[in-house]
Amino acid sequence: MWFNAFCLESIVMFNLVGILLGLEIYNGIILDVHFPLLIYKKLLGYKVGLGDLREIQPTLSKSLDELLSYEGDVEQDFGLTFEVFHNLYGKEMRTELLTNGSQISVTNSNRESFVKLFVNLIINKSIENSFSAFKEGFFQVCHFPSISLFTAPELELLICGSPDLDFKALEKVTEYKDGFSKSHPLMLEFWDIVHRFPFKQKQALLMFVTGSYRVPLKGLGSMAFYIQRNGPDSLNLPTSI
Repeated sequence: MWFNAFCLESIVMFNLVGILLGLEIYNGIILDVHFPLLIYKKLLGYKVGLGDLREIQPTLSKSLDELLSYEGDVEQDFGLTFEVFHNLYGKEMRTELLTNGSQISVTNSNRESFVKLFVNLIINKSIENSFSAFKEGFFQVCHFPSISLFTAPELELLICGSPDLDFKALEKVTEYKDGFSKSHPLMLEFWDIVHRFPFKQKQALLMFVTGSYRVPLKGLGSMAFYIQRNGPDSLNLPTSI
């Protein structure tokens, strides 16, 4: 998920999403959200650039890389100016990267400047208002100083949890009730099946049990996991509470 530079939504909505993300951290809840690492870098105040654009617009990023490495005459062969075009609900719009940018040709000597300005427009300038509202909402809840100690990948883990599905660790901390035990034949068969699940099925089981595909920051071994009978024997399917 990324910010729409031409979104018609009120910035209040972005502020509320930021607040919800902050509340998720404050209450220790894992969310199944799919933000690019770029968002976490921007939240923490890191410098971002072309390398970060690859995650949200890989095709455009590749084109800009090719422009930077092109060995021919950029001005003659590409015919670019310091102006970019985009489609806004069926209408072509133009944005100048510099004052009178439409009159300034991109050449071999100034192409790095063109790329930097283009990238800055996409990941910073064009979403400045909506991202500022999102960031304000986030730090309205997560205003504690320790948040600045996190790296961007660590902040992502804090919000989304770990993708490492170590069900061996979960088996070790599982508690059994109502006649079940770790040596019960049904439980031995259950764990044998679970450990042979492919990754997607393990994700599905985790989603069924916890409501999220992601693992808590401290791993599955930190979860409270119980297996018990759901009333008398019946043909009912398993349930999760």
